[in-house]
Amino acid sequence: MKTPVVVFSLIVLILTACAPDETIQPIQQKGLFEQGCFILNEGGFGHQNASIDFYDYTADSLYKSVFSTQNGYGIGDVLQSSLSLGPDYYFVVNNSSKLVRTDSNLQVIHEVEQIQSPRYIAPYGDKLFVSDLFAQEIHIVDPNLGVKTNAIPTASWTEGIIVWDDYLLVCQPTANQVLLIDANTNSKLDSIELEGQPSFIIKDEGNDFWVLGSGDYTGVEWSHLGKLQVDNQTLNVIFNESIGDVAGLFPKLAYNQADQLLYLAIGNTIYAQPTASNTLDLSMIFESSAQSIYNIAYNPHEKEILVADAKDYVQNGTIWRHTNNGQLVGQLQVGIIPNGVLCID
Repeated sequence: MKTPVVVFSLIVLILTACAPDETIQPIQQKGLFEQGCFILNEGGFGHQNASIDFYDYTADSLYKSVFSTQNGYGIGDVLQSSLSLGPDYYFVVNNSSKLVRTDSNLQVIHEVEQIQSPRYIAPYGDKLFVSDLFAQEIHIVDPNLGVKTNAIPTASWTEGIIVWDDYLLVCQPTANQVLLIDANTNSKLDSIELEGQPSFIIKDEGNDFWVLGSGDYTGVEWSHLGKLQVDNQTLNVIFNESIGDVAGLFPKLAYNQADQLLYLAIGNTIYAQPTASNTLDLSMIFESSAQSIYNIAYNPHEKEILVADAKDYVQNGTIWRHTNNGQLVGQLQVGIIPNGVLCID
């Protein structure tokens, strides 16, 4: 069973280990994309140069621009996020205002269009909930028909989104809120205010929710890390604390379920936060050599922390591969603005 993770980009040049084989031909082997990591390359805004690469860690092989080689055209403008659901994949293409559903061989099944500015996606039964930067609503999509069927009005931009049990939790950064919604009825159950512009949300092994507030470029609001619980249709805050003034250097978040650790990139420093803790308890792991950290992810198969480096946001980026204790084991040269990694096992 494939499980969703977060997403990033690849072309591959390993400096501290042997370089993997690189392939740019269409993939004929069915099921190839079932063990490895998709690298999501956002591409430059307005340049229609988003791309997807695939790193097969079992064979140490890199397949470049796999979406375009499988379909004969590019995926669009600004690849934002992705989801593995059953045998299929979903890709959110922000500035092309669409969701793209593919089969397990990455060939397009259908595209859901006319979604204003989609960000992240969460599945529930026969629904897909999609957050949006501009629409002031959460889109509801029928994954089988490939059409938008409904929407949940919101007061502002929605960002990080997750489903647990029969609940939908949604981050509203500019409103400084997290929403709790009944995933069956689409009705709002509760909301809670959190400082720091809550933007990212992850569920841990104990069914608690970790919310990362990205702060803003002005420094008026500092970044925060918070821990929430859902109890009897109510959101409860365990803690929400500042992680410092990182204006212009938005922090990033990844999750290592096996070791019950969150990883945070704050500036160029990677920290660990134990999920068992009910207080802010950050410990430094390593300093990254990245020029511009754009995201981080965790590869549970290889037990590696992946740091996506957008460099100057024009040239190809880099994925830095580190062990759990921070040792650099490889450096992968990837596409333009790597922003996420979806690891499949």
